[in-house]
Amino acid sequence: MTGIQALARIAPDHPMQPGQPLRREFEYERHGTLSLLAGLDVANGKVQALCRPTRTETDFVDLVDSLVQAQPQARTFTFVLDNLNTHQSESLVRYVARDAALQRAAWAPRARRESSKPKRAALAS
Repeated sequence: MTGIQALARIAPDHPMQPGQPLRREFEYERHGTLSLLAGLDVANGKVQALCRPTRTETDFVDLVDSLVQAQPQARTFTFVLDNLNTHQSESLVRYVARDAALQRAAWAPRARRESSKPKRAALAS
């Protein structure tokens, strides 16, 4: 996640002269910011990104969700993060817990059927 500023220089640049590099005034006018949230798939080098006017935990959860939804065949995900507060948010913990609960709900009925086979076989004989 990084911030992008839309800046405009207040004064024009001073052009290059022989023996002199381009000179630029340090003052600028700020026209707002955007947050760029991106994830890199190291297996194929593809970048998936969101550009938002905010940098909230909801924005980060939306990025994680879009990365997960883009790889429906994947069984596990590894995210390398820094200690930014949105990377450790309650929303993210809830998202991960909900996703894990959905996975358990999908395999739990099958697990119950498989574990009951010996019992059913014993009753049938």
